[in-house]
Amino acid sequence: MIQRVAIVGGSGFIGSRLALDLMGAGFQVTIFDREPAPSELVPDCEVIPCDILSDLRLLPQIREFDVVFLLAGVLASRCREDPALGWETNVLGTGNVLRELLESRRVRRVIFASTGMIYATPAREYPLNEAAEVACSELYATSKIAGEAMLHALAQATGLQSVILRFFTVYGPGPASGERGHFIAHWMERVKQGEPLIIHGNGAQTVDLVHITDVVSGCRRAMEVEMPPGAVRTYNIAGGTESRVRDIAQWMQQVEPTLRVEFDPNAYVGSSRRFADITRAARELSYEPGVSPEEGIKKLLKLQLQMG
Repeated sequence: MIQRVAIVGGSGFIGSRLALDLMGAGFQVTIFDREPAPSELVPDCEVIPCDILSDLRLLPQIREFDVVFLLAGVLASRCREDPALGWETNVLGTGNVLRELLESRRVRRVIFASTGMIYATPAREYPLNEAAEVACSELYATSKIAGEAMLHALAQATGLQSVILRFFTVYGPGPASGERGHFIAHWMERVKQGEPLIIHGNGAQTVDLVHITDVVSGCRRAMEVEMPPGAVRTYNIAGGTESRVRDIAQWMQQVEPTLRVEFDPNAYVGSSRRFADITRAARELSYEPGVSPEEGIKKLLKLQLQMG
């Protein structure tokens, strides 16, 4: 019976929404994060201020939980700005947490947040399934590949059940600022400030949008799936649909007709195509996205405009 859940990085966008959901379901949730927790989590959720790089005296407390979500990390845009911080946090910090789990007698499952950015693109075949080729295309992807490898090693050494969730483009309401690297959140902020959306390249590049409620659903199902000791399972958590960046901008213009869109042909574009195969998650986790990209984007923008 799962009772106690730790969320390392629980003050962030995904972690905070997951914490709220788990508390509503009756779980005892503790957040480990160097950032303050959102106000709606306090005081009902235990929050332990902790930097996985420096507060190593606090990390042994991780051993006392049934399930550990490892969501802490520096996102892609910040990794490009500060490679040293990205590598230290995503690799050394992740290693610090996993080292403590080597000594745990209670933790039975660790769930690790990876990314769809690890897949090599352009790929030989789309949509991208979990067996598709991966590539160290940039530091963020490389750090997540390293994290996945460490999780495999931990499972082999301890018999811990391990789940790797490869998130694609996550969006939705919550404490997610554009400065922290969330693509859609950054656009929402520009709309509220009356600034134009800047599209890198010609906007033909695609993303696989997944709403935060569907991400939380995937996380919950990863907690509950039956697994033997020492097993490692990897799942794409995505919307399972492909959206062009310029189409997303058009959906937003349909909500806010005064919104301007500008193209920057010289900006960094990254991958030209992201499109996930979610068949395995559907089959093994009964995961099924409930929010379509166009519906989700329009509802989110309306909510942001109402909030001012």
